[in-house]
Amino acid sequence: MRPDEVLVWRASLLARPHEVFELFGLLDDDEQERARKFGVERERRRYVAGRVALRRVLGGALGVEAKEVRFSTGPFGKPALDPGFAAAHDAKGARALRFNASRSEDLFVCALTRAGEIGADVEWLGRELDFAALLPDVCADCDRAALARVAEAERREAVFRAWTRAESALKALGLGFSAAPGTLCAVCERDVVVSTVRREGDASGAAEVRRWHVRTFSPREGFLASVATEHPIRELLAFDL
Repeated sequence: MRPDEVLVWRASLLARPHEVFELFGLLDDDEQERARKFGVERERRRYVAGRVALRRVLGGALGVEAKEVRFSTGPFGKPALDPGFAAAHDAKGARALRFNASRSEDLFVCALTRAGEIGADVEWLGRELDFAALLPDVCADCDRAALARVAEAERREAVFRAWTRAESALKALGLGFSAAPGTLCAVCERDVVVSTVRREGDASGAAEVRRWHVRTFSPREGFLASVATEHPIRELLAFDL
């Protein structure tokens, strides 16, 4: 994988009960425990299929079996390779493998790079949303003004485009929309998203500003996805798992 290259894997999360039973054994103890907590069987199947898809993507990239992959999580829940596992199986420093995954309905998307942090988000365009309530959390004031000028027939896709771009950048940063309202915003400028984060409890009002390079695409009919990276994306290659 070249430094300016991003690989995107996509997979269906449709799995029959007997398939989920077989996939379950590939998960670690924490993943199995979380799977058991799902109250809706369809969501349990999607979760299991998604975690196994992620393991297979990473295992293939690192040359190990899916079950052997070990994870850690950042302070806001962003997944990463376990440091000990990465030290044994991956390149060091700036060339280390970074990944981020997202799922919506029955579609899984995972993006890989060796050029710094990465974030990915996928959304089903048929999802019912209260756009008026959503926009303040998704878009900065200037983006909301721009969306207000979009024709009504095109506004749904425009909102999802803004949403996936902002979410992918914030996931690359390691936060996502889990941050407290008002602590962050993401301004979209063509193929760049500028994220501004104000830390809760910081009386100085200092903000961390980062620029993320974003590529938006349709991984499957009816879905929209965005990938954000620290460096310009020269080539984005898509594969089916």
